[in-house]
Amino acid sequence: ASRENRVQLGDGKSLFLNSSGSDWVLSKPVSNIYLPLEITLKNRADFSLGGLYLTASGNSGVIYSASGVNGATQMDWDKWAPSWPKSLQALAPDMVVLAYGSNEATHPKLDLADYRATLTRNIQTVRQALPDAVILLLGAPDSMRANKAGKNRAQINCRTQQPVNLSNVIEIQRAVARKEKTLFWGWQDYMGGVCSMQKWNR
Repeated sequence: ASRENRVQLGDGKSLFLNSSGSDWVLSKPVSNIYLPLEITLKNRADFSLGGLYLTASGNSGVIYSASGVNGATQMDWDKWAPSWPKSLQALAPDMVVLAYGSNEATHPKLDLADYRATLTRNIQTVRQALPDAVILLLGAPDSMRANKAGKNRAQINCRTQQPVNLSNVIEIQRAVARKEKTLFWGWQDYMGGVCSMQKWNR
């Protein structure tokens, strides 16, 4: 919001949002909200609502908050507002899961050294913002490009259908996780290894 905006919640509560410029920020928490929830804005101009973060009373169990953009890569973090680590700190997660790699793997001209440096830098940014949080890096899953030739899948060399940099990306992810001492989960291994997507796609 570029100016103060009052958000009227459906149960009679109000929330005042101060100007945040062009940054995404979290508002002050509001307790005892019941669903369904109706939100009314007093001033609609120059206001963007990025989402709602709901937690159950008592803070018991697991809260999974996912943030994703179709087609995103690790490099996209450089386009975010510089203040985004503060928003992450406000959520105070016990674990941060980084699930990237599939889109990078499809880039035939991917700079592998730059990708390694970017992944390392991003992990270090998260760790600096949340020194007590566990970081889990998900390795890219096995995948394959569409068969445009219309041939029988069994007659196709699956390795030629894999994204050109899939193995390189997974190798870098595993190495960076080891160096930066994060958890690593091998998605491709869980699926059955190299070319497992061909079986999953039958």
